Amino acid sequence: MAWRLAIVMLLGALPISGCASRAADDRRDRARLVKRLEAAVTATARRQAAAGQFKGPVLRTRCGPRVGTKPNDLTSPGGRYRCFAVTYQSKLSYTGQEYLATVDWRRGTFSFYRYRIPLFYGV
Repeated sequence: MAWRLAIVMLLGALPISGCASRAADDRRDRARLVKRLEAAVTATARRQAAAGQFKGPVLRTRCGPRVGTKPNDLTSPGGRYRCFAVTYQSKLSYTGQEYLATVDWRRGTFSFYRYRIPLFYGV
């Protein structure tokens, strides 16, 4: 009788472990998509710096979720990211170009553009 209960408990736990595995796969896929976004922004920023649109070289790019985007919320269809292409770095600070991106988790796609402060701000 005890072995039957053990089998029922094991079979009941299988779908739960499958869900946990699927969730871990989804999170891993999202992390890979953000890495692809960083690589794409770096390549675009390097092309733009070579074309003279801003002063290079581009050292690296880091992307992070914008306010309101929750990358661990597996029910969200997408999110918005802020990417920063670093052109100069010291021990205390860094400078570069900002890019804004939209990520679609379900399709595994993204789009981005370079963010420029409007002239009417006086900067």
